[in-house]
Amino acid sequence: MEESNKTRNFIDYKYIGVTDGVCGNRPIVLGTRIEPRQVIKYGKPEEVIEDFGLTMEQIEECYWFNFRNND
Repeated sequence: MEESNKTRNFIDYKYIGVTDGVCGNRPIVLGTRIEPRQVIKYGKPEEVIEDFGLTMEQIEECYWFNFRNND
């Protein structure tokens, strides 16, 4: 029997969630293995779009997620 990973979206976010067994169950951009904090640290949004294929809307949500969840 094949087991699938369960994905949980956060209520306030369209593109960020947690997929069981992916990235230690830390938040990721859904459909990727990219964590919001990696997007923030990577560089300019244009570089993230080019190198990772994320949309500007996904990148903006990563910044918002980081802002709201950073200690």
